[in-house]
Amino acid sequence: MQTDLKRANESRVLVSGLGMLESVRVTPGSVWFSDWTAGRIYRYVLETGTLELQAEVASMPLCFEPVCDEMFVFDATSGLVLRGVAGGRPRAWADVSGLAEGGGNELLVHDERVYVNFGNFDPRKGFPDSAVGLIACIEDDGSARVVADSLAFPNGMALSSDGSELVVAESHAGRLSAWRIAEDGSLTDRRVWANIEGAAPDGISMAPDGTCWFADVPARAVVRVAEGGEILERITLDRGAFSCAYASGDNMLYVVAAHWPGGARLFDSSHQWDGQLIAVPVGT
Repeated sequence: MQTDLKRANESRVLVSGLGMLESVRVTPGSVWFSDWTAGRIYRYVLETGTLELQAEVASMPLCFEPVCDEMFVFDATSGLVLRGVAGGRPRAWADVSGLAEGGGNELLVHDERVYVNFGNFDPRKGFPDSAVGLIACIEDDGSARVVADSLAFPNGMALSSDGSELVVAESHAGRLSAWRIAEDGSLTDRRVWANIEGAAPDGISMAPDGTCWFADVPARAVVRVAEGGEILERITLDRGAFSCAYASGDNMLYVVAAHWPGGARLFDSSHQWDGQLIAVPVGT
């Protein structure tokens, strides 16, 4: 394993002073992310260095994804997935309130389907000791069904490099798991993509070479891991890393990070998160 201090030293803070940040997404010329504590979704324009508010949804968690001119957002307060024009007011599209307890942790759009994963518990009542997490699949008509269960606090999701598998970070199990995506959107052939002992992988991003970057809040780091579990690189930060997105066009890893107060203080409004969007130069 390589701990890359040079890359950490070359990183640039693009935005600071925000809350608990998540769901980094890269589109041409822009980096998107959500601020869970503020109920806001932002777009950072790389050319101008400006931060633009794209949506306000009073939801915690607040997972979303922009796709072309559309944006999909999970509203935990209503159990609805919203859909609308990016920068506009998203409207109710799919009701998933009956599938799981609590909000959706991550959302991913694949073809004409949307996948949402759930920890399936109420964090105000404490974190579960068993693997109760779920993954739901939502069709274009808004109908939804559970396609995977028994996940240990599912977090980040990404497609494999060839698009045939869905890879999910299980934070409470220290592993990345993968499912083959069937033609009807079902998930089959579950397998361990990588065991990562001692890690708590959160947001993930696949690199073109087939490796995976993951953010780790307790370790205050972003880590590149190969399929099978070999740690190839670790970049240490001064606060917890919640999500990351690799941009192949400029060999940059965009990371959102904040000061994690611990689960017991998750809803403490006095906590100073100082959430940041960070650009880290990487080679793969």
